[in-house]
Amino acid sequence: MSENKQKAEALKRVLEGKKKEAPPSREEEALEGLTELQKKLKSAQSEAEKNYDKLLRVMAEFENYKKRIARDHAERSQYTHETILRELLKVLDDFDRIIDHLPEEKSDAIQGLIDGIHLVHKDFFNILEKFGLKPVPIENKNFDPHLHEAIAQVESNDHPEGTIVECHRKGYRLHDRLLRPAAVTVARAKGAEKGSDEKK
Repeated sequence: MSENKQKAEALKRVLEGKKKEAPPSREEEALEGLTELQKKLKSAQSEAEKNYDKLLRVMAEFENYKKRIARDHAERSQYTHETILRELLKVLDDFDRIIDHLPEEKSDAIQGLIDGIHLVHKDFFNILEKFGLKPVPIENKNFDPHLHEAIAQVESNDHPEGTIVECHRKGYRLHDRLLRPAAVTVARAKGAEKGSDEKK
């Protein structure tokens, strides 16, 4: 093979190699760029969805937290006076005892004092009512162990069994919470206890 032919072959091989290594066309570059952008967009969308779900969960938890705090705060403020009201019940009891023992025959000399006691008692109770104090109902009521404390039972033909016939100490609630049960006497049917003893 002549020297010129060898040079021509070598040049041909070089040119073919350059063709193979030739840079991609603009269309190919744009297509590759678009594919890469689509991958990044899909990844970003997936990440955004995850973050959105996290955000929704956090917002829901925060709303629940706010409601719980508001409920706790309302309950605390509603029952914050419970301790002092328990102590003030003793004063109400003293008023009730004084009123129960006021003389039936009232002279003009002490009528003003009696009226004053009733007025102070009423004003005092009205103030406590503003803080949520309510008396436990007892008149013509059946005994309720959630509201009443039975300290005695009496036989009675005039009252159905289980009816409250006498109150020894008033009971009170603070809003819906029982502060102190009413101490009461409860009616029982005549011979009910004897009948139960005979069975034994």
